Amino acid sequence: MRELSVHEWERFTREFATAFAPVIGPDRDIPAPDVGTGPTEMAWIADTFGKHRSGHTRHVVTGKPPPLGGQITAENAKQVSARAILEIANVPVSADADQALRDRGIRIAPDILANSGGVFVSWLEWVQGRTQIPFDEDDVERRLQDRLSDRAQAVIDASAKFQVDFRTAAYILAAQRLARAISAHGDASCRREAVRG
Repeated sequence: MRELSVHEWERFTREFATAFAPVIGPDRDIPAPDVGTGPTEMAWIADTFGKHRSGHTRHVVTGKPPPLGGQITAENAKQVSARAILEIANVPVSADADQALRDRGIRIAPDILANSGGVFVSWLEWVQGRTQIPFDEDDVERRLQDRLSDRAQAVIDASAKFQVDFRTAAYILAAQRLARAISAHGDASCRREAVRG
């Protein structure tokens, strides 16, 4: 596939925003930049959303730092000389490199945990925008520290309990939380019967 020109990329992004305008917004889902996107694309989305929603663009998108560097793969994993890796981007270590690095005793704090700080701060931005209550930088950092410390300790504990790596431990915890949430909603067949009346 050929590279898109800036004009083509803008048109594509704006068409995407038009298609998704009914399901995004401050009261729904809020897009954030990810691999290959950044502040420019977020501005195009906000502007396009505003055209569909009478100019209301506040808090329709959020921002976070772009991913750093390239991915560690099985081919370049041998060049890594570190005792630990903190994945602060989305999937910075491929699955085959993950295993190769762990085989060498290199511990990996997985993106599902390490990168969650950006998602949490994005949520705080949303709360701030919705409530109009400003958070100062110290408050945001304190909240982030508390949240990540708790989550990191839970992953460390699950890793020890289940004798698995940190990534697998994080997935186990996520699956357990999901199972509890599903269970809290009760039996699906009962919900369907209740809806039918």
